[in-house]
Amino acid sequence: MSLAEIKTAVDALSPDELTELAAFIRERDNAAWDRQIDSDFSENGRLSSVAEEIRSDIRAGRPRGLSFSYNARTLAFSVSVFRILAFS
Repeated sequence: MSLAEIKTAVDALSPDELTELAAFIRERDNAAWDRQIDSDFSENGRLSSVAEEIRSDIRAGRPRGLSFSYNARTLAFSVSVFRILAFS
């Protein structure tokens, strides 16, 4: 099925079906985001050095605040990073 066919099919959905599809896509996107964050902060991930620096600061009693405004994505990122750092 082509993307054009999918778009045409989406246009034909009822409001309830469109809501269900949107939730399905959001869940898939969030799962992909979680996998990427887990990978980036894993032992050999591209942000593993950042994670270790933060752990070191926490152990030394030098926690840092985050200096950006929150939206759903940055909040999910912060929660994921906390989970990785706190339980690893």
